[in-house]
Amino acid sequence: MTRNLYNELDKMVQKAFSERLTPSKKSSTITPSALYESIEDYKLKTGKRFRQTKADKEAGLTREESFEKMYGTSQNQDQN
Repeated sequence: MTRNLYNELDKMVQKAFSERLTPSKKSSTITPSALYESIEDYKLKTGKRFRQTKADKEAGLTREESFEKMYGTSQNQDQN
């Protein structure tokens, strides 16, 4: 009896996770570019200064280039 209860509970948990955690075609996904429009927007929304990764620093990227690489937005796109 207890084993059957665990099996049923396991099935319910698996179903719940598969329905909630599996991306569906219906759900709209948030792209990284939708999160932050610029470094200033990042600071406004998070309260933190955007920081480059060590790899980006070693590659010689500027903060703006690192932000572009991470979030795929351009600070100059509003000006075009």
